[in-house]
Amino acid sequence: MVDNNMALIIFNGVNLLLPQNAVVSIEIIQNEESITGAIGTLKLSEGDCPVFALDSDFKLKSECPPEYKYCVEIGQPGKVAFSILCEEVGSVAVEHESEFRPLRACMRSAANPIASLTYKDEKLMLVSDIESMQQFLNLGVAA
Repeated sequence: MVDNNMALIIFNGVNLLLPQNAVVSIEIIQNEESITGAIGTLKLSEGDCPVFALDSDFKLKSECPPEYKYCVEIGQPGKVAFSILCEEVGSVAVEHESEFRPLRACMRSAANPIASLTYKDEKLMLVSDIESMQQFLNLGVAA
């Protein structure tokens, strides 16, 4: 069953969809210099949360690009697993599972967190989930 709403996370020309119920919160980055080095960590009441910035090839960036103005916290309420920095955040309605086109098995690997594709609002969107993103980011933490 598909969650009817997907979170749209836009970075470096990539439209990434994650289940909206995996988004714990969205923070506006006031000063990108406050985010340093997994690019860094956020201090949350439940502990530190690693923060990542990705480029269009899903390679980790070593610093926060100035155009990345949002930090999307991914996990469960009370247990944020990681955060992704991005340029824009939105929501996309998905009505049927048939809207997703699964990647073929030969295209899937731990080095690729994308499970399927969809074409919405005249844009190609890459679909993932929290477990695949955690494995990709090599966090080794269960959601």
